[in-house]
Amino acid sequence: MTWIVKNKCCLFIALLLLSLCCAQTDTAPPQLNGAHFRITAVEENGFLDIKEDENSGSVSFSGYLIDMLNAVAREHRANFTYTLLPPSGYGSLCVPQLDSNTSSSSGKAYDERYRTQYNCGTSDVNDSPLRTNYSTDMYLGMYYVTPTRQLQNQFTIPFLPPFSGRLAMFGTATGIQNFEALVDQQKAGLQPAACAPGGTALLSFVADSFPGLQVKGVFGSEADIYQAFLDGTCQVYIADGPIAAQFVLRRSQRGECTANGLVSNN
Repeated sequence: MTWIVKNKCCLFIALLLLSLCCAQTDTAPPQLNGAHFRITAVEENGFLDIKEDENSGSVSFSGYLIDMLNAVAREHRANFTYTLLPPSGYGSLCVPQLDSNTSSSSGKAYDERYRTQYNCGTSDVNDSPLRTNYSTDMYLGMYYVTPTRQLQNQFTIPFLPPFSGRLAMFGTATGIQNFEALVDQQKAGLQPAACAPGGTALLSFVADSFPGLQVKGVFGSEADIYQAFLDGTCQVYIADGPIAAQFVLRRSQRGECTANGLVSNN
């Protein structure tokens, strides 16, 4: 689902995986009169992909959400132009947060490690004026609409792609039928803390939804998540159902899933 959201003089775009329907109307779409916006885009494989050219260093954006943005921005619809940027790393919720004293050896603006950090991307907008060069007008990604975000952002009627929202878990552990069973195994000392995407609202959401669940954040790309399984950092990873399914499918296509449970689907 995609929203263009207005708060004071800023506009925001976000996306949420919830089963909501939106009614069709004949009302003419709102026009933004050719305004130009800087938009922070947060990576989620298959939905919003960010690639950097090894030679030129230029960054490109693609995926379902980019197609949606292009469609909404057309002259005969919302009528606006935009510049896409990854999360800068300077936001107050970025991990680690960059500052003016950060050396080039310890981090740089728009570093790859920030691309999947939703809270970091939100900070580029909500911390405004963050820094003249890094603050943005909107954020775009697979966002949950949480009470905390609603205190700063107002969300429009959502658009629902053809799937329903749900949580799923996958990893090297097997024989865990549901989240309640995972909690029971953790209490019995049979399972360590589960992993979930760091820098996102999902991390606190699952902890609140399943009392007693031990969960920790993992930062980085899909490759970092897979490596966390290999080195034993994670045995179970929790994500939205479509994202979990795509992760397992891509790893299966690469021959990286095994019968004994290494990155198997639970």
